[in-house]
Formats: sequence, C-alpha cells, structure tokens
Amino acid sequence: MTDDRGRAEIPARYFAIALLPAAMFLINLFVLWLYADPPNPLPARIAEFAAYKEASARIGVLATLMLFAGAAVAALLFFFVCLRTINRQGRRIIGGCFLGLAVTAALSGILIKNRTTVAYAGSSLTRVAAAYDKERSDSARAAEKKGMEAGLPGGPSPAGAEGKVAPKPKKLADGVAVDILAKQGKPGQTRLARMTALQMVQFIVTTLAFAALIMAAILCLAEPPARPLAESSSDSAGESSQRTESERLAAQAAMLRHWERQSSWLNHCLYLSALLLGTCLLFINAFLRWPGFVLTEHGDYDAYIATLVSYYGFTFTVMLASFYIPVAAILTDRVKRLSASTQGETKLPNAFQGPLQILKIVLGLFSTSLAGVLPAIIDKLA
Repeated sequence: MTDDRGRAEIPARYFAIALLPAAMFLINLFVLWLYADPPNPLPARIAEFAAYKEASARIGVLATLMLFAGAAVAALLFFFVCLRTINRQGRRIIGGCFLGLAVTAALSGILIKNRTTVAYAGSSLTRVAAAYDKERSDSARAAEKKGMEAGLPGGPSPAGAEGKVAPKPKKLADGVAVDILAKQGKPGQTRLARMTALQMVQFIVTTLAFAALIMAAILCLAEPPARPLAESSSDSAGESSQRTESERLAAQAAMLRHWERQSSWLNHCLYLSALLLGTCLLFINAFLRWPGFVLTEHGDYDAYIATLVSYYGFTFTVMLASFYIPVAAILTDRVKRLSASTQGETKLPNAFQGPLQILKIVLGLFSTSLAGVLPAIIDKLA
C-alpha cells in the first residue's frame, strides 16, 4: 500500500473550479448551434482532380496532427508528475473526474461517428473530397462530354429542312459536374471513415488532455502535509516559547515557499494549455481547409473557415482564463497573507511579478486568440 506521508492534500471543493471551463465549453456549443449553423452547400461544378493540391492539403493535416499529438503527450506527462505529489484521497477524486470525462468524450465520439448527418463546416464538401481521385475526375468528365454529344442534333437534316446547319457543339465547362460525379456510386467510404475517425480521436484527446491540465492547475492549490511542532518537556517555559515562535516563523516561511512554487507550476499549466489549444486550432484549420482542393473558387470558403477558427481562438482564451484566474487569485491571497506575517509587507507571488512575467501570462492567455487570427492574417498577406 502506498504511504501517504509526505504527500499533499487538496480539499474536494476546489475541483468545482473545473465547472467554469466546462460551462464555457457548453456555452460555446450553444452559441454555435444557435447562431453559427455551418453552411454546407455544394457547388454545381468542382475542379478537376489535382494530385499536388490534394497531397499538400493532406500533408498539412498530418503535420498539424503531429504537433498536436506532441502537445497532448506533454500535457498528460505534466499532469501525472503533478499527480504523484497528491495523497490517495485526492487521486480518487481526480480518478472519478477523469472517468466521467472519458465516458463523456467516448460517447460524444461514438455519436459523431454513427451519425452520418452530423454537420460541421464543409462536411458535405469533405464527403465529396474523400471520394474524389484522378480516375473519377476523368471518368466524370468523359461521361459529361459523351452526354453532351449524344444530345446534339447530328446526321443528315430531316426532310423539308435541307439547307439548315446543325448547331455547333457547346463547349464543355471547366471542372466536373457534381451531379454526374454523384451518379458513379459511393466510393471513398474507407477514406471518409478514416477522416471521421481522425476527427473523433482528436476531439477525445483534446478533451482528456485539456481536462488533465485544468486539474493540474487545481492541484496547485494542494496544501503540504502538516508537520506538528515537536516540543521537549525538559525545556523551560521561556525557551520552549522562544523555540516555538521561531519554528512557527520557519513553518510560515516554508509555507510561503510552497505557494511560490505552486504559483510557478500554475504558469507552467497555462503555457502547456496554450500550446495544446494552439496546436489544436492549427489542426482544426488544416482539417477544415483540406476539402477546399476540389473547389474551383475557394476564396469564400477559406474566409468562412478563417472566421470560424478565429471564433474558436477567442473561445479557448475564455476557457483558459476561466480556470487560471480563480487559481491565481487564491494563490495570490495566500502569498499576501503569509508575506504580511513574515516580512511585514504584502506582495504578489514571484511568478506573477515583473513586466516580463506579466507579458508571458498575457501572451499565454491570449495565445489561442492570436493563433486563431493567424491563418486569416497569412491569407491577407498572401
């Protein structure tokens, strides 16, 4: 059995802080459902298949996925390092929270996978792109040309119509007609299933990794194990009182160092959370832009995706602030009280002091907003 001596304790009430980012996430879903119904129109014609365009878009998705996976692994490792310092009761509470989140994420992923009508921006376009390749593009183009030729008046002129000239064949429009492409069956189901599974896995990993970092931030409020002051019966009353006072001051100084260290760990949680959600935004942007390779004109589509990703960036900033600010406020209050009793003055934790530290915290909080607008800025510059 694991010995709990020397392990920190954390009251269960502090885990209520996790309800704040969860509420922000639910509000975000409600706003998207109520005000941002994703458009999924299909154009009448799509571009002829271009292997290099498709490959570059696909490689972009894989590259951002690798970045995101690295950030998720770092987040989970950081959480387990923090978890090792907590006693069994705290770990049981965290285990229950994690189990609930895992079940919720898994059920959400199953619903996404099983509901073929699930809508997100460009979902209809993704279904077309998943089934699109060079062979289908060429065959659809040939079928359209054959159909046009079959419908043209040809051969000898009918009786009584001598001297009339048959109309010239119409020029085949650029690209491929979507309705003719749809008549060729439903290939690409395996590829579409893989894209859907990738989206599901990314959602589950994001949920668990971000939840781990939220709980790691809450663990920064864990109190060190109590160390009772030892008193010797052989000491005189004056010596015992003087020694007890010095031990009390030493204990307060040790407690102050503990909360200073926890404040620094909280900043690490913020930076890792910003890294995780920032790479998540990059993946979402690449994933949603991938089917754009089938469009002849994709300016409007890219503009909508850029706006949507910017919205996610601002939402992630609110979610970061929703757990960082309450924990930072509690740590600041504890450091101020201890500083007043041991040093005669109140002050912020060292991790929250100085222009450089403040700048790092502000950048950490607003990093997802910056990452959200970055694709739009790049498009403007391009």
